[in-house]
Amino acid sequence: LVLDEVHVVPAQMFRTVISNTRSHCKLGLSATLVREDNLIGDLNWLIGPKLYEANWQDLVEEGHLARVQCKEVWCPMTPEFYREYLSTSHGGTKKLLCYMNPNKIRACQYLIEAHERAQHKIIVFSDNLYTLEFYAKRFKRPYIDGKTTEDERIKVLDNFRLPSGYNTVFLSKIGDIAIDLPMASVIIQVSSHYGSRRQEAQRLGRILRKKPGQRISDGINAFFYSLVSEDTVEAVYSTWRQQYLVQQGYAYKVTRDIGSLNSSDADGDDSISVSAAMGKGGSVDANVKKAAAKGLFYSKLEDQQHLLATILSLDSSVGNEEHINIDNKTKATSKSKPEARATRVEGSLSALSGGGEGAGVYMEFEKAQGEQKSSRLISFRRTFKKS
Repeated sequence: LVLDEVHVVPAQMFRTVISNTRSHCKLGLSATLVREDNLIGDLNWLIGPKLYEANWQDLVEEGHLARVQCKEVWCPMTPEFYREYLSTSHGGTKKLLCYMNPNKIRACQYLIEAHERAQHKIIVFSDNLYTLEFYAKRFKRPYIDGKTTEDERIKVLDNFRLPSGYNTVFLSKIGDIAIDLPMASVIIQVSSHYGSRRQEAQRLGRILRKKPGQRISDGINAFFYSLVSEDTVEAVYSTWRQQYLVQQGYAYKVTRDIGSLNSSDADGDDSISVSAAMGKGGSVDANVKKAAAKGLFYSKLEDQQHLLATILSLDSSVGNEEHINIDNKTKATSKSKPEARATRVEGSLSALSGGGEGAGVYMEFEKAQGEQKSSRLISFRRTFKKS
């Protein structure tokens, strides 16, 4: 029995399946052997002891994985947003204020435009659906979440894989695993699942595929950005999320200066300081003019206030994360055919093997409940009892 993504096995449902499945040998595979519920040690008796673990940095040095530069970009909260963040008691609203921080939106815009000029393929992740849809529509880029139909999902991803296709795609948490985009070389993380170390590693894995023509002597060829609203709970979660990758040898560099992220990001001397040009330090008027000169969104105070009013008018539940219904992954449209679904009924192994009610006849000949039983079955049982 070979189990991929074996770190999910300690979950109750998978644990039950493993307990009821017989096999001579069990082999588990995982690139992220970590769980936040401390149940990862249960794999020792559910599957067996760990036999081998490769260090990610060793694989990079040997040329099997891309060489990634990890950056944590601190985005200061604007005074109006931070005032509301401190005063509100609704957790969903607090999170939404962090995600929709105008400085975070501008930092994301700058990174997308800079890497698209370099012909890089970019994935922007957001666990919050409102934020995902807002960013994608604001930047006029395609997005995929749990409600996206299968046909539309395939169409967007196939276009993204083409050299002349989409350079940027926005994904919800459905893109964390089981998605093959080897051409992607940039990850921008806008919102995430609290302090999940596994999610951080899985998202980094989207750009770890060895790049075409990559040589061991090559420098940085992939970029991972985590956008964090400064002085908020996001900063606390971010520190915890990075621990697993730090153990694998990765180092995060914290920066407020977008222009200094990398020489390939900034196209020369036209860099922008997140702390200075985006609302912290220096003259406010000078900051606004500098941001507006670069064409960044929400460079005007009235635009920021309108965005804030929109967020405060929303229900606090909008700030929650996406809930994926695994039993109905595609959204049925009015023109589509009704989706066929499996029906689960309670039963026993004896009944399934013919030892329960209806024993002695095949299932297709068995009468429905409430109908008269077959006379052959009744006579058989009488004969069996007499003997």
